[in-house]
Amino acid sequence: MKKAWYFLGAAVLCAFILNPYSAISKAETQAVSDSSIEAAKPQPQDSTFSYVHDPRTNPKAMEDIIENSDAVYGFSPDPESERLGPYADYDWTDPEFVASAQKERRAYHESMDSMTDILYRMREEGASMEEMARAVSDERNRLRLES
Repeated sequence: MKKAWYFLGAAVLCAFILNPYSAISKAETQAVSDSSIEAAKPQPQDSTFSYVHDPRTNPKAMEDIIENSDAVYGFSPDPESERLGPYADYDWTDPEFVASAQKERRAYHESMDSMTDILYRMREEGASMEEMARAVSDERNRLRLES
């Protein structure tokens, strides 16, 4: 009887995990992605600019950034940060550099759509969760190395 409950619980968990992929169409996902990109575009520095999601309100983000009123967005990477320290040497006060870096980052995120394509294809082919996870992990590592 315990095995039956275990199997039923695993089946419900798998259905729950897979459901978001079937409930949200790729078009809806792209629309959300497009609106996020629009919100992240560089804004002119004036008193009316405000963040949709200000990273300075996130304690985790504040571990890696410092406020910098000269920077395009009002903050820059903390040179002491283990994660972002290497990026502190770049000129975050230069709007052209920031726009270029943002464009590269956006291209990287758009390339991540290939992972969603892999999931859709493998799910249709009846792949197991582990097979899908390994394939997506491999793709993510490939994209990271490529960028």
